[in-house]
Amino acid sequence: DAPLIPNPNERPMRLQGVNVEVYHCNEPEVLVSGPRGTAKTYTDMLRTISLCKIYPGSRHLFARYVRAHMPETVLETWERLLGPNHPTIAGAAGRANRNTPYQVYDSEVIVRGLDDPIATNSGEFDTITLFEATDIPEKTYYNLFGTLRHGKMIASDGRSWHQMRAAARSARWSSSTRKAQALLPTPGRQAAATAARLRTMRSSRPPTGCARSPAT
Repeated sequence: DAPLIPNPNERPMRLQGVNVEVYHCNEPEVLVSGPRGTAKTYTDMLRTISLCKIYPGSRHLFARYVRAHMPETVLETWERLLGPNHPTIAGAAGRANRNTPYQVYDSEVIVRGLDDPIATNSGEFDTITLFEATDIPEKTYYNLFGTLRHGKMIASDGRSWHQMRAAARSARWSSSTRKAQALLPTPGRQAAATAARLRTMRSSRPPTGCARSPAT
């Protein structure tokens, strides 16, 4: 079921198809690929809200390669889910200049551009969600794993767990040294975002199974 979103005037969209599996996925790395309008961003945001509620004190990073590209894309959707009366939104700073973490239940969601590596790499997070991930160099992507060390999401076995989620319109990742392409099911599917669950993006193996999240 969709989590209770903070904005009482926003009716949650019912997730369908592959997005239901993406929402519940608890793999260490998740790559979601699909064209515009397939609810990739919306699904990741609902997932983050749910984790904020279930794991008090957790910290979650939303990032794009360039922070200036976020206000009219990612943040428009995010702030609609939070509502205009959310304390961070109701402040004086405009959407493009907000650096204060968004308080969601008793947790935090931080919005950063990877064009500010000092601010990003010095943080500690439980999850990282990357938007338009194919804009991000692979070296930058792998460096972010060092920030997944906050340790506030505790599974039923007592161990902490973390997650890297990346959304893109294409699953192809290029670099100057090699190309890695995720192997996606049902290529060209329009009804819902196609998803590849990768235990590691360093290989080109087919996607592994997707375990149901302990949080849901």
